[in-house]
Amino acid sequence: MHSQTVLDLARYFVHLGEKSKRPLTNKKLQKLLYYAQAWSLVLRKKPIFDEPIEAWPHGPVVSKVYHHYKKFGFETIQEKNEFESSLPKDIKKHLDEV
Repeated sequence: MHSQTVLDLARYFVHLGEKSKRPLTNKKLQKLLYYAQAWSLVLRKKPIFDEPIEAWPHGPVVSKVYHHYKKFGFETIQEKNEFESSLPKDIKKHLDEV
């Protein structure tokens, strides 16, 4: 069991997108989560989150994250709230590299 949830990781990616002035769509967020998981399995030898990744027509999807952000449709995710990450430094570093 991991202390962070897949939604914590998704929020961090959304935050990075806003911070860099390149907001994410749900589709791009899903691909980033897929790469984060794949690279974690390769480099860290363990998964970064527990939720399954499903094969959908437009690519890999973590259903829980998709449903959380589906209200944005194909538009960029616009969640303006104070971001305070409790993610460990090694997890942030991994996500930053992805």
